[in-house]
Amino acid sequence: MSFEGLTAIIDVELLKAEQFLAKPVPEMTTIERWAVFFRYVQDPTCRELINEILNSEEAISMAAEELLTVSEDEILRARYEYTLKNELDWQSGIVSAKRAGYKQAAMEYDGKIQEKDGIIQALEQERWQSVQRLRALGLSDEQIAAALNLPPEEVSEYLKK
Repeated sequence: MSFEGLTAIIDVELLKAEQFLAKPVPEMTTIERWAVFFRYVQDPTCRELINEILNSEEAISMAAEELLTVSEDEILRARYEYTLKNELDWQSGIVSAKRAGYKQAAMEYDGKIQEKDGIIQALEQERWQSVQRLRALGLSDEQIAAALNLPPEEVSEYLKK
């Protein structure tokens, strides 16, 4: 397809470039050199042939330099993305650890509160039973308060329960 002599688009099936390998580079057409270059530029077994094409065709040589620049940019971009991914993974791990730590701390705190509540209830039960036993022995509210080191009003409250 021609663009009024300024540019042309040429469609080449790179898989068919293998047929051009049998030709010496000086006998290849420009299109054949391009096809071989694009098809085999990354094939280490064709390095000599690619170097010969680069030496014989300045436009392909310039394209190869651009390809290296683009490849280097891709490598830098991949490194940046890898670094960014690692940073995000690390931050995510920190957040997860904090959440797990907060959850664990909350569970431990809640457990301690429940334990404390249980101890308080057990002490209250023990006091009530002590007041009841001392009352059964015939002691007065004042004597029970003195024996248990409680205010007399508290002894009265235990006796009402």
